[in-house]
Amino acid sequence: MKPHVQTLRDTAFFLQLMDLNAIAQRRCRNLTVLRTAVVGSDRQVLDSTEALTDSGFAIRDFFGGDPNDRFHRGRPLSEFRAADFDVVMFAPASTEEAARITPDFITYYLNYPHPNCALILVPGIRDGFRLALDSLNGLPTCLNLRKLCVIASLLSQTNAGAVVECGAYLGGTKILMGALLRQWSDPRPILTFDTFEGMPAPVSKDGDTVYVAGLFTETSHAHIIKLVAQHDLTSRINIYKGLVQDNLPGALQQHGAISFALVDTDQYLGTIESLKQIVPRLATSGLIIVDDYGVAGVKLAVDEAKELFPRLKGALLSENFYVLWDRVDDHFLSNTAA
Repeated sequence: MKPHVQTLRDTAFFLQLMDLNAIAQRRCRNLTVLRTAVVGSDRQVLDSTEALTDSGFAIRDFFGGDPNDRFHRGRPLSEFRAADFDVVMFAPASTEEAARITPDFITYYLNYPHPNCALILVPGIRDGFRLALDSLNGLPTCLNLRKLCVIASLLSQTNAGAVVECGAYLGGTKILMGALLRQWSDPRPILTFDTFEGMPAPVSKDGDTVYVAGLFTETSHAHIIKLVAQHDLTSRINIYKGLVQDNLPGALQQHGAISFALVDTDQYLGTIESLKQIVPRLATSGLIIVDDYGVAGVKLAVDEAKELFPRLKGALLSENFYVLWDRVDDHFLSNTAA
C-alpha cells in the first residue's frame, strides 16, 4: 500500500476509535462537549484537531509539546491543571518525548485535584488496537467495526478484575479482547460462556423474537478451543460450555471482581441472569456492555436489572450497544491500564 494511502487509512481508523471514545465519555458522563487538553506532540493527534472537535473533544490547550508550533503551541506542564478539563489526551510523539514529559505530567495530574478528568493514553489505545489486529489470523465475529472500537475503548478504560463474555458464538470477540490485553501487558483473565450448540428456546418475556432455538449453531466447543490455541491465548481465556445461568455462579466465585463484561445472549433469560451475577461483583469504575439492546427481551432484562440494582446507570453508545456501570471514581473512563 502506498505510504500516503496507509497514513489516510490509519488516520481514519484512529478517528473512528476516538469518535466512539468521545461518545462513551459524553453519554456516560452526561456532557455535551468535552473540555480537552492535549499533552505531547503526536502529529496524528495535532493534525486531527478539527475532526476531534467534531466528535466532541473541545481542545482548549496543548501542554509539553513544541512551544514554537504556531498552531499547537505547547504550554509548560507547570501550567496544567486537570480540574480545568474533562479529558486529557496524553499523546507523546515518541518514546523519548514520553520519557521526558511523563514524570512532570503524572505529578501535576495526580497531585492536584482532578474531579472527573479522564485520562486517555493515546498510544496505548490506538497503537495497541492496531498491533492487536495485526497479530490476528482472521476475526470471526458478528460485531461491526463501531462495536469493536467501543469494546477496545472501554476495555482499555477498566482494570483490576476479570473480563467476562456471556455469549461467544464464533469466538472472534474474545480473541480480540485477549489480543488487546496481551498487547497492553494486562494480565486480566477472560471468562467466556456459551452453549456452543446454538441458542436455547426463548421464554415468554422475549415476546415475538427472531432469536429462537437452533440459531447460531455454526460453532462448537472444540472449534473455539482450537481458535483460542491458534492465537496462543489458552492460558488467558477460560471457556465454559453450557447455559450462562448454570455456569456463571461457580466460575465467578473463583475470580472475585469483574472489571469488564460483554453480555451478548440475545434473549431475556441469559441477559437477566448474567446481570444478576455480574453487577454485584462489578469493580469500581467497571463496565458492562449489553449487545442487542433493541431486542425486547434484552431491553426488558436491562430495565429489570436497573430496578433490582438502583445504583446501576446506563447509556446507549451505538445502535443496540448499551453500557452499564455501578460505582465510579475520579479515574472513570481513563485508560491508565493501557
